[in-house]
Amino acid sequence: MTQFNMNPINPAVTSGPDLANYLQGVRDAAYSSHLGTSRPAYVRDGMVWIKSVSASTWELYLANGSNDALIGTLNPATNAFAAAKVAGVYTSTQIDALVAIINGNLAALFNDLNEKADASALAAATTPAGTMAPYSGVRPPSGWLRCNGASYLATAQPALFAALVVSATATITIGTNATVSWANHGLGADFPVKFTTTGTLPTGITAGTTYYVLADSLSTNSFRIATAPGGTPITTSGTQSGTHKAICAPFGCANDLLSFNVPEGRGEFFRGHHGGRASVDDLRVFGSWQADEIRSHTHAYSRVASGTGIQPAAALGWGLVSSETEARGGAETRPRNLSGHWIIKT
Repeated sequence: MTQFNMNPINPAVTSGPDLANYLQGVRDAAYSSHLGTSRPAYVRDGMVWIKSVSASTWELYLANGSNDALIGTLNPATNAFAAAKVAGVYTSTQIDALVAIINGNLAALFNDLNEKADASALAAATTPAGTMAPYSGVRPPSGWLRCNGASYLATAQPALFAALVVSATATITIGTNATVSWANHGLGADFPVKFTTTGTLPTGITAGTTYYVLADSLSTNSFRIATAPGGTPITTSGTQSGTHKAICAPFGCANDLLSFNVPEGRGEFFRGHHGGRASVDDLRVFGSWQADEIRSHTHAYSRVASGTGIQPAAALGWGLVSSETEARGGAETRPRNLSGHWIIKT
């Protein structure tokens, strides 16, 4: 035990031998880092002290108010020292388990990153195929294509093909308001859809012709179609055979699904599809192009003209003649803008 609590010294009563003993105790305590079986009663902030837990275990502490921080554990027999691990929050076993998990996750992450050839490959893991973005570079970066309406082989761009073209086996009822059954189709009102078959489609539906999903009776697994957005549901008749395939390719694809088209974005702005929102560009086909337009309005204009010749009594004298102003403006309606590329992630 080398802890020593030296009380305040009174020069009037403390003898020389007593003072020497006091200083000897202070020296021994300092030299041994206040080694003892318990926390020193005279501990001060910033003081380092050692707790003797057993003959083979000493704990080294840094005093900090009422909460001392464990610096580490020492085996005085072997001089082996182990740094502390967040004492009082997690046990050493828990910390080791957490570190193992973190190391495992980091190893998996670095292995995944090592498989990435460059930054564009890393972007591919975080940017879904089919994402459109404005781009000011002369050439599209790796992994991106210009939105110019071009056609590509499905096998050459499989991820983009899967994003822009969806298809599945479908069944079609025969009768009034024919229903197309397609499990989890994901389509919305005014989405384009066409059909192919290995046999014969019902009368009323032509293979390769584009039809439009109707909002009426639209559900997760079925929908009705019309020849125009918001039109009258198609009525089918006759018989059918073979396996029918329903295809939704807003920007175009071959009927055999071997090729597809990217959006045509040259010179175009982008507008969100109405998605069923009423009276906001509704009946707009998903993926369709739209010309510029000015909202319908009027400009009142009249001029005074004198009558000539023999007029009926009610029309004698001066009267109003309707007319219109001269044309002004350019070839389209547009805001101020900056020209660049639309590109799409493959």
